[in-house]
Amino acid sequence: MAWVRVELFAGLRVWAGGQLIVRFRTQKTASLLAYLAYHLDRLHLREFLADMFWGESEPEQARNSLSKALSSLRQQLAFPDGVSGSPIYSDRFYVGFRSEHMSTDVLEFENHLRAARTAYSVQEKISHLTNAIQLYRGELLPDFSGDWVEIERVRRAEQFSEAVREIVNLYERTSDLKQALHFARLGLKFEPFSEDFCEQVMRLLLATNQPTEALREFRNFSQRLEANFGNNAISLSPRLIALLREAERKVSSSQQQLPTLDALSGRSEFQPLIGTVTLLTFTWKQRGKSNGNFLQALCELVNRHKGQVIKSENSFLAAAFPCACWAVECALDCCSNLPDDSLRCFVDTVDLTGAEQLSDLLRQLRQSVASAEGNGMVICSETTRALLKRSQINLTLPPSFAPSDLQKVQGDLPPTQKFFGREDELAQLREWLLDEGNRLVTIVGIGGSGKTHLALEFGLQSLDEYEGAIWFVPLQDAKGFEALSELLARALKLPVSPEQPVFERAVQFLSSVQGLLILDGIEGALPEGASFVREILKHAPKVQCLVTSRRPVGLPEEKLMPLMPLPVPKVPENVTNDDIKALSQCPSVQMFVDRAQKFRPDFQLNERTAKKVASICARLEGIPLAIELAASWLSSMSLSQILERLEQTVSSLQTSYRDIPERHRSLQTVLANSWQMLTEPMRKILASLSVFRSGASPDAIAFVSGLPKELLDQLQCWGLVCYSETPNGEPRFWLLETVKEFVNSQIAKEEKRNLRKRSAQFFVELAEGFKEGAGKSANEWSNWLQRMDLERDNLRETLTWAIGNEPELALRLLRAAQPFWQLRWSWQEIFGFSKSLFKSVSDAPPSIRADAAILVGEWAIACGDFELASSMGKTALKLFTQTGDALGQGKAHLLLSEVAYLEGNYRDARQHAETSIAFFRAQKDLRQQALTDFKLGRISFRQGDMKQSRSHYARCLKTFEVLGDEYGVASAKSGLAAIEWRECRYKVARSLYESALNFWRIVSPEHAAALLNDMGLIALFMGNYDEARRHYEAARAIRASLGARSEEAAALNGIASVAWRQGHLEEAERLYSQALEVFREIGNRWCVALTLMDLGNVALLLGRTKQACELLSQSLSEWEKLGDRWGIAKAMQKLGTALLDEGEEAKAFSCLIESLRLSETIGDKIGIAETMESLAELAYRLKETSVAVQLFAAASKVRRQIIAPLPPVLEGKRKRFVDSLRTALGQTQFKVDWQKGQKTPINRLAQTLMKKQPLFSLHASFGKNELSISPQ
Repeated sequence: MAWVRVELFAGLRVWAGGQLIVRFRTQKTASLLAYLAYHLDRLHLREFLADMFWGESEPEQARNSLSKALSSLRQQLAFPDGVSGSPIYSDRFYVGFRSEHMSTDVLEFENHLRAARTAYSVQEKISHLTNAIQLYRGELLPDFSGDWVEIERVRRAEQFSEAVREIVNLYERTSDLKQALHFARLGLKFEPFSEDFCEQVMRLLLATNQPTEALREFRNFSQRLEANFGNNAISLSPRLIALLREAERKVSSSQQQLPTLDALSGRSEFQPLIGTVTLLTFTWKQRGKSNGNFLQALCELVNRHKGQVIKSENSFLAAAFPCACWAVECALDCCSNLPDDSLRCFVDTVDLTGAEQLSDLLRQLRQSVASAEGNGMVICSETTRALLKRSQINLTLPPSFAPSDLQKVQGDLPPTQKFFGREDELAQLREWLLDEGNRLVTIVGIGGSGKTHLALEFGLQSLDEYEGAIWFVPLQDAKGFEALSELLARALKLPVSPEQPVFERAVQFLSSVQGLLILDGIEGALPEGASFVREILKHAPKVQCLVTSRRPVGLPEEKLMPLMPLPVPKVPENVTNDDIKALSQCPSVQMFVDRAQKFRPDFQLNERTAKKVASICARLEGIPLAIELAASWLSSMSLSQILERLEQTVSSLQTSYRDIPERHRSLQTVLANSWQMLTEPMRKILASLSVFRSGASPDAIAFVSGLPKELLDQLQCWGLVCYSETPNGEPRFWLLETVKEFVNSQIAKEEKRNLRKRSAQFFVELAEGFKEGAGKSANEWSNWLQRMDLERDNLRETLTWAIGNEPELALRLLRAAQPFWQLRWSWQEIFGFSKSLFKSVSDAPPSIRADAAILVGEWAIACGDFELASSMGKTALKLFTQTGDALGQGKAHLLLSEVAYLEGNYRDARQHAETSIAFFRAQKDLRQQALTDFKLGRISFRQGDMKQSRSHYARCLKTFEVLGDEYGVASAKSGLAAIEWRECRYKVARSLYESALNFWRIVSPEHAAALLNDMGLIALFMGNYDEARRHYEAARAIRASLGARSEEAAALNGIASVAWRQGHLEEAERLYSQALEVFREIGNRWCVALTLMDLGNVALLLGRTKQACELLSQSLSEWEKLGDRWGIAKAMQKLGTALLDEGEEAKAFSCLIESLRLSETIGDKIGIAETMESLAELAYRLKETSVAVQLFAAASKVRRQIIAPLPPVLEGKRKRFVDSLRTALGQTQFKVDWQKGQKTPINRLAQTLMKKQPLFSLHASFGKNELSISPQ
């Protein structure tokens, strides 16, 4: 597809990369483009072009002008960035377009004509001719001059005419007379003085039995000739005269053959009439009680003249007659026998095809007769006059008998600039005005929001529906009823009449008209303007009013449309062709580009301009006036300079260009005018709303302003505030930034501070009212979080202001909204707020500083800064001790416990937690006791004491249930689930996690997804690796979005665990290394020990046993420092396996036996199974084959019982191992030993191995208790 398409028919239009270009640097630049595009098949000498277009200049100046024009065209037609070359070819001597990159409608027109000449079938020929005719939208380059244009214009017009004649003949040959008539009329439209086309149209109308239409076409053709060439110049061809005679004969014959119609006086139902009939319509002024008698008299006269009443209502009657002379006689008889100055008649002869056509005709007739000047008139169409003349009927016509053609009532709409977007608003106006028939619709909005343009666009699009009866009435300068009436009469173009009041004259004209008044800018005339509109609606029952105003008119029947700005684009980071395409469809961008081209005709939306244009439109919030004013700056500023100015302030936008109305030349003036119209309470509401960053609820605005929230509805009706609804259907109000800037400039500094303080108090009360979720259900939690979610930007703004101005309010807000920050916010950002707050309270009382220190410490832990957390905990403890605050001391100890726990110092962690719970018990603070029990449960879990951990979690769960704290209940169940999976009761663990998830799915989908880290671990051990990876990936994404580095690294660790089990060892090693780096950086020793162990395991699988031994030794050392028995057991099992591969059987046995002992003690069944598998391998290497089979059988039994299949990466090794055992023993003995292994206690199997290898007893000993493994 060509990059550039040039359309030359009906005016110059250029498309470059899908973007329409209609403006150029100069008219000569456009002429040059047109010439080069028309002669696409050749190159042109530079000297020739310079002389052709700039011949009046000196040669050097002409060459420079050519270069500038070409440069401008290159810029406008440029390929996208990254694509080399240009559609324009030029060198030192020649210039031309590259035909491979360009197409033109003229070239396509020629190609279709050529194809039609060589077509094999009639249908193919018709197809090519149709395409050629459709391409010819009008004469070639009508706005351009020059010898070459004139010659080619005539030639192309002749080609078009010949194509039309040919396609008409082809359709006649195929008997498709409807299509033939369509193209004949098209030919007559483009050549209105062509006898050939007039003959074709008349011939086809007669062939389709439309003689009256044929006469009408002839009459119109004759009038055009007479109007343009005079009477003497008309000499019609014999063929055309013959067609005229045939049409007259057929009409006369139809009139004579039509049967007489029975009179149906008073009947208003439509009786279908087909064929040639004459319609007679009457209008008159209402006559009060005597109106019925007058209507009855009219009906009797119609019956007497053999007519049929087909419609009658109020002051209108329509009748049909089989003969034109009977209709005229009836009209004259009515005027004579029913003297009434207001009676007007209209007679017209038509070809009726159905009820719908008749209905349209009657509506047109009614408006035409009603709007005719003068009373007591009989108006007769030219068609009916011609019939009377041919009938040679002698009628005495009174002076009031006026020949006329049917004319529609014509309104008057001013020209407008190009319109963009507003499809929904136009559809709403169509529904209200055209479908529902509402009589008063008001478009309200701030000045410059596009109200007038929208109303005019609706009018232009609805001209057919209103049959042209639409008037535009500008009322901006009107003051008082008389001034409004004068402007209305002027818009209606009514003649001056000193005897009749101007408003009475206007409504008399409108009383019988079905039309639309666009009353523009009525706000300055209110409240008198409301009376003016009411009187129009009262006296003109068929007229509708579309009003534009900055405030409502205030009538009961008024439909309001608050007008919002145009949609704004999303600003792209790196502009692509798709971005440009998307931006070009955005109404605000479309408008900016269009208006910019008024000042810089070669301006285009491309890779260089797209981002800046999008930024400007976004900054201007889609306000049409602001876009218009900013675009006018392009005459003297670059896009970058405009954007820089707008970043400072938008309200300074102004222009001096005279084609922009004076009242709209400054945005500041527009806003100031609206501000002056407001009452003081309305101004205060706007001022209160201005302190909210992202809008606010009615309750928040009422709290800050101290005024009734009902005032918001008034401001919305004025279009000064924006309105939307939340997903729950709750209302939200906000100000455009442009309006907010202006309002802020009107508020005193002290008042602004008071408003900000009130808004901070509102959010503090909103947060504190939730009471940290105590006694709240999951749905209540969800509703509160959603409400807080809506206030994100407001909370951010409030915290920023309060930290510097009201730090105690900031502290209360940060503390009360803690659950929200934890679940829905960026932890790093809240951490930053907390640190800023701590600095701002350096001179505050000790209790305030201590609370702030606790806050900083908690968020330091969340973000991995354990050193700062420890420092803040010690500071808080010191301050709380000074003030004797026991509850505060408990919180400080709890904070220090958490730091010690995360650093792996479980002894100190337990000590601080136990101290903490003592304080809370003394203060009888059940919630803090439950939180401390939860932390003690975690500490015991890490120390491998599952029994004590379970006890703490169970007590924590019970306390939270008593408090009705579902958040705490869900957390306690997660802790208990961790114990269950550690003890390999995976189904129980999953059940507990699912129970916790029932809460989190309602409260926080993000937190629910984070729990999938634990669900991933269960899936991992159960062998559901794809499920495990999905859980870990989801957890990682969420934790990363919150800025929780430790949790994100934990998810990386989980993904790596899936990867090595599936055999992706290099991926696992890379992910483990990334996680280890994070854990070491933030000082999370437990996770460091775990990740070192995992890396050692991967090295072992990769065959790097020395590296594996080194990593596993480091891990074991860390576990021992932490005192974590689970970790020690795991590390020793892996290390024993690595030592086995190194040939260190005795050391390996020692490690494995200790691992088995610890795993038995803490109830780690998966650890038991893994250790027995390693011992089986050791036994096989020591040639204790039967013991090896028994150990492996026992391990398999454990795995089967706890549903923990062997990872796929180890299955091959296991199969080879089992095959080796089977081969060494034989199938029979293998089966015996396998069955024996599944029945023998594990400790006895280990002791058997030691007995077989006495040397090992020096390195290891095993407990006396037998291990009992029961199926779940």
